[in-house]
Amino acid sequence: MPWGSGQAVEPHGHAVVFYGGDGELAASVSGYLAEGLRAGDAALVLATAAHRRAFASGLASQGVDPAAAHAAGRLISLDAATQLHRFLRDDRLDPARFDVMTGALLAQLA
Repeated sequence: MPWGSGQAVEPHGHAVVFYGGDGELAASVSGYLAEGLRAGDAALVLATAAHRRAFASGLASQGVDPAAAHAAGRLISLDAATQLHRFLRDDRLDPARFDVMTGALLAQLA
């Protein structure tokens, strides 16, 4: 799937994108999400409330209904700060907890 400036992300891949501002981030992420959702894929978003609103707005502007994708079980969008406690131990990332948390969420999407 294309990502950002012509780069491609392989299926099950990971990408890091640097951005100059929230608008640039929202456009890039919502474009990526829209392409995947249109293709029948599922998506997991962990972001701040402001970013989640911007992504949802970007999806809607591209003709993708984020509420319908959520209702269909193809989009999970959660607050990063709220979820953070689920995978930290002593204020440090606990890889096992992270795997359990993300694994459970990804299983819901599968």
